[in-house]
Formats: sequence, structure tokens, C-alpha cells
Amino acid sequence: DYFPVFMPLGLRAAGGDGELANKRSQLWSVFARWLWVKGHAEVYFEYGRSDYFWDGRDLKVEMAHSGAFVFGFRKMIPLKAHKDENIEVLMEFTQLSMNPTTINRHGLSWYMSSAVRAGYTNEGQMLGAGIGPGSNLQTLQVSWLKSLKMIGLRLERYVHNNDFFYANVKDIRSNWVDFSATMLGQWAFRKQLLLNAQLEYVRSLNYQWQYTPPPPPDYWGKKGKDITNIYFKVGITYRF
Repeated sequence: DYFPVFMPLGLRAAGGDGELANKRSQLWSVFARWLWVKGHAEVYFEYGRSDYFWDGRDLKVEMAHSGAFVFGFRKMIPLKAHKDENIEVLMEFTQLSMNPTTINRHGLSWYMSSAVRAGYTNEGQMLGAGIGPGSNLQTLQVSWLKSLKMIGLRLERYVHNNDFFYANVKDIRSNWVDFSATMLGQWAFRKQLLLNAQLEYVRSLNYQWQYTPPPPPDYWGKKGKDITNIYFKVGITYRF
């Protein structure tokens, strides 16, 4: 098949078990964005599936199977006392970990496939969301904006690969979760030169799922391997 992108979405319509013998994987998504021009706001949403549904009934009964989503909201608040200055509020939620339906049907994480062993990759590099398979991310960012200038604060909660965790670790006390706070800024000099910088504080709980259970009957009385990292980035851009 030279144009498999035009194949039917349902597995039954695509050929059933014969399609599985072709060792192909199907991944599709739908995207929507609603923009309020006068309100200086937008809502965007993307939902996708990484596995075939057998037919229309299967899709309607278990729509969440192999699903993942991104949901975001952005709002610009003009500052009346300062012309051309705005406060931007951004919230975004990314959910890639398997839901109970996917687990019960022996599904796989997003970007992984039993047919295509390399998964959703190119030359060994993961494509798609930067958080990777089985992970979840919640983001809140507030920024001051004026033309190309920006100063902001970003707060994030990052859950690392829950699908691996539930398949291999399975201790509800040892999820690997990062909490981070980032100060970020960008400043323009003579309109051609842009200087940007980030200072990020990350507190990792149960780093790499490392947790040693306390002896019974104490259940929650011990911490895992919690570590702290601080990152600093600086960059210069010249606009021709």
C-alpha cells in the first residue's frame, strides 16, 4: 500500500486480522481550537487514539480505549495603565498514561506498538510530546508581555511514565513525580538582538521510582529518594 493514510479507521473495515498481519500501527487524532478575538483568549484541545477500534460499536462503547489528550487555555489581560502591555495566563493539561480501559484490553503506551517495534520514533528519537510515553503533565504559567519582551513564572507537575510504573513497580507510594518552578524572561535590544534566560527549580519525589518501604505496620512513614536540581539556561537570538 503506497497510501495507507487513506485506510479506514476501524480494524474490521480495514481487513480485520488480515490487516494485523501487515504489521502496521494506526495512530490518529482530532484537534479543535476556539479563539475569542475580542476577549483575547483561546481554548484548544487534541484527542487521539493509538490503537484500532474494531467497528463503530466498539468505538462508542469504549471510546476512551488507547486515548490520550491535550487541553489548554490561554488568556491575555491588557493593562489599561500601560499601553501595549499584557498579562498572559496559560493552563495546559497533557494526559498520555493508559486509562483502565486500555489496561484491561492489554493495550500499550502511546508511541509504543506491538507491530512497529520502534514505536513512534525517527532514527531512535521519540516523536510527539516531550514528556514521553505513559507520562502526564500539568502546567500553569503567568507572564508579563510587551512586544518581544517577556517575564514569567511557570509551575509544573510532571508524572514520569506511569505505564512503566504500574507494569513493573506497582507500589502506590513510589510514583516518580517532579514539581518545578521556573522563572523565565526574554528581552529585546535594538529590535534585532533577543536575550532569553530560564532559572528552574525541580523537586523530584521518588526519583526513578526509588522507594524503600518501611517495616510493618508503618506504611507511609518513610520517604523515597527525593532529590533537588536547579537548571539555568541562557540564549541569544539575532533577528536579521
